[in-house]
Amino acid sequence: QIEIAAVRGTTLEIGDSYNGTTYYCCTKTLADQAVLPSCTEEKVDRLIVRNHHVEAKPVVFYKGNGAASAHGGNSKFHVTKSGPHVLVMSNCDPRLKHYEV
Repeated sequence: QIEIAAVRGTTLEIGDSYNGTTYYCCTKTLADQAVLPSCTEEKVDRLIVRNHHVEAKPVVFYKGNGAASAHGGNSKFHVTKSGPHVLVMSNCDPRLKHYEV
């Protein structure tokens, strides 16, 4: 699955570092090692986000018509403050490792 994140502001704070390596996806191995506070069991196969002003949702793209539907039927991001926002798409699903977003 693809994940879309709406980031308020221009400071993304996406990814986290450990031992000089930056990780952008929370993997089962990282969660089991418990070396990154931003990567827990609940966040496996998701984008690592340290910015608290980020709303991220998994999204399914349907083949053929190009429509997208967020899980749970709610694909809207509610913007409550004006200012710059950044939309980020990520692929942290290991089943899709050969696909690019």
